[in-house]
Amino acid sequence: MQDETGALAVDGMINAENWTLVCDVCLQCAYLDPPKDKQAHKYRDEKTRKKFEEFYRKKAEYEKNKRGGKKADPDYELANIISALATYHDSLNMANIWNLTVYQVHDTFNRQRMKQQIDITDFNYSVWGGKDHQADLWFKKLT
Repeated sequence: MQDETGALAVDGMINAENWTLVCDVCLQCAYLDPPKDKQAHKYRDEKTRKKFEEFYRKKAEYEKNKRGGKKADPDYELANIISALATYHDSLNMANIWNLTVYQVHDTFNRQRMKQQIDITDFNYSVWGGKDHQADLWFKKLT
């Protein structure tokens, strides 16, 4: 919500009742997974406790190896995406890119990548022709 000067205005309060929801929304907007709670479990017996510990150990190992042992690609870190958008986008620059949310930055980055691919496809079609050119790719939903 914006006030009469155009500045963002907050309507409502963050309190103990909605704190978890607010944190979850902020994490989702920043493309982050919520932290996994480590709560102490009560087990019926020692055998059950050992089974669950083995399960959680294997689950943690799976999560660790989910990417095949690879680290996150530094090309897709937020700082690099912001720099690339500010450099190559027609209207975004280092002065106004900070007005975007993290979600908007990622969405704009993905659209920019798609636009560049479509421009190359259009150029190839205009020079060499072809039968299967799709002129309406520019507004397709990103998947």
